[in-house]
Amino acid sequence: MSGDATGPPARWDSRGEFRRVDRVTGPTGFLSRPDGHVGLRQAPPTAPDLATHLGGVLRI
Repeated sequence: MSGDATGPPARWDSRGEFRRVDRVTGPTGFLSRPDGHVGLRQAPPTAPDLATHLGGVLRI
């Protein structure tokens, strides 16, 4: 897990296990819910699509 003051924490699949199990074939972003379930999967990940998703979920 990594992150800095400018962004959220990120998890890197350095051994490729998550990629293999979830059949990820290219740049893909996952948003994890607080309960640990996947709340969003985007391929490729884009900031506008993430903002739209969160706006709908959080009603902002």
